[in-house]
Amino acid sequence: MLQNYYARLIKTYCFIYGEKTYKKIFKLHQITKLSSVFLLVAAAVIFTFLCELSESIFVAFLILFCISLFLPDFSAMRKSKKKKESLIYGLADYMDRSAILLDSGMPLWSAIAVTAYNSDPKEPFASEMISAVNSFSGKEGYFYRPEE
Repeated sequence: MLQNYYARLIKTYCFIYGEKTYKKIFKLHQITKLSSVFLLVAAAVIFTFLCELSESIFVAFLILFCISLFLPDFSAMRKSKKKKESLIYGLADYMDRSAILLDSGMPLWSAIAVTAYNSDPKEPFASEMISAVNSFSGKEGYFYRPEE
């Protein structure tokens, strides 16, 4: 069960940050999570030795422990959901602008490239399309046809 959760978390980070950079960000995420858990446990031990630890304080530490363990994961999953929604809405906008260029007589691959480069790179779908166009474009800006 824990392996499934860990695998889902890795897929989430890969989806959010891309295949090239998700490993570094995921390691940073794990280090941050472990350090916050360590600090919480250290605070619980210090409070235990300095004063009597009542049940309500122990329950509060237990709740904080669970929150610090899973809150970063839930925020990553929420960010993944937002990105999925923006990709869906970005596709409709991208297709609309590409269709306008195609109606004006521009070739398909040129319309895809122009629409990608004229989009806001901060938008998830636009950044994905810019990445796709860059991966298919050759030297000196020549855009390969699908047959090639």
